[in-house]
Order: sequence, then structure tokens, then C-alpha cells
Amino acid sequence: LACRPYQDDFYNTGRDTYLLPVTWNNGWPTILEKNTTIPTVNNKPGLQPEEGLTNTGNFSYTDNFEGDKLNMRWMYLRNPDLSAYSLSGNGLSIKASDANISERKPLSAVWCRQQHNTFSAETEVTFCPKSEKELAGFALLQNERYNFTFGKTILNGRPAIVLTRSEKDKQFVGSAFLCPKCADKPVKLKIVGNGRYYDFLYSCGDCKEWKTIAHGVDAVNLSTHQSGGFIGACIGLYTTKNK
Repeated sequence: LACRPYQDDFYNTGRDTYLLPVTWNNGWPTILEKNTTIPTVNNKPGLQPEEGLTNTGNFSYTDNFEGDKLNMRWMYLRNPDLSAYSLSGNGLSIKASDANISERKPLSAVWCRQQHNTFSAETEVTFCPKSEKELAGFALLQNERYNFTFGKTILNGRPAIVLTRSEKDKQFVGSAFLCPKCADKPVKLKIVGNGRYYDFLYSCGDCKEWKTIAHGVDAVNLSTHQSGGFIGACIGLYTTKNK
């Protein structure tokens, strides 16, 4: 068991399990030579993952939710209401619940593990909020007191993209109002992580350009050092009607 700090004892990827080869010398095992860094990927004939199933090292994947069930990458939190989720062949539909990310309740969300210190995550959201309590988009979760929400909602009576950060207390980080012609159109959201600091971007309507909500936001709140425990952060597709 080991971890991958990006600074001091800070790491958002939790505790990892490593499988390493062992050599023997005079009856004593050697896993790594002294001062040798643990490799992220080891080559072992017969143990390499099948193409498309890579889960270690550098990789990327796209999920268009085209099948009749979720990929095994995705997880639920606590005891979900599975009737709130549906796959129509045109994406994943999630029915919002009254629970929000700050509560110890089943959430309307699906999650995957953050597996890299440097990463990007992107999604497209089709959502027309009716009130300032409703939100749909991304969430980054360590637990109910340490997290981010990043999504489309209503702000001051207008459709907007809003970013919040929680480290014990919830704080407003940034927002951007959507223009009237984009208000009811799908919006794209993007998170770019680089060690301790994350960028949050969006694009909407026919515009292909990414616009920044916030740059270099401190995501140390997702580290186990700050939040406790040993599990890593999760990246989620999240919605609520009681934010």
C-alpha cells in the first residue's frame, strides 16, 4: 500500500495498492532497490490488461452511456434509488433528489475514482433549472464536508454556471451567467487538475471556446491529509433540487 503525494503529505488519489515483483537473495526478499521510486506500471507477461480496460498509468476513456447498464467504473454512494437513473441510448438521465452533497444521504449521482494527480474530466449537461435550489453538473467528493460542486443552476433569477468549494464550510468560488440564447441549450463542463490546483471551465450553445470560471483553485480540501481517512476523491455526475 502506498500513496502519490503532489506536495508534502497531500494527495487526492487516496491509498493505492501496488503489485510488484520480488527477488530473493540468501533467503531474503527484495521488492525494490533502495531509493528506487515505485513504478506506476510494471510489465508482467500474462497480467497486462486487455485493450480498452487499462486502469493504471496514463490513459483516457470516453463513456457515451450507449449500453443498457453502467460501466463498472461508475459507483453509487450509500443506498441509491436506482429508479432515478436511466440509459436511453442518448446519454445518462439522472432524476434529482432532495438530498445534496453536504448530507449523509443517498445522492442523485454516479461516481468514478480520481486516479491521477494530473487529469481532465469533461461532460455535457442538458438541464433547465426551475429554481435556485436546482443544480446539475459535476461534483468532486472526498466526503460531505470536503467537496466541490460545479454545475448549471439559477443565480439571481438567471441561468448560470456556479462553482462552490467546501472545506468544513461551503464557499462560493465563481460563476458565469449564460446568455439568453444559450439558457436552454446543453452546456459543457470541464475540470482540469494539476496536482493541488484545479481549473474549472465551461462552454455553451454553438460556442466551441472554453471559458474559465476559476483558475488554480486550491483542491487540497480533497486530500486525505485535510479530510481524514485514506480513500481518494471521486469525480461525479451530480444533480440535486435542494442545493
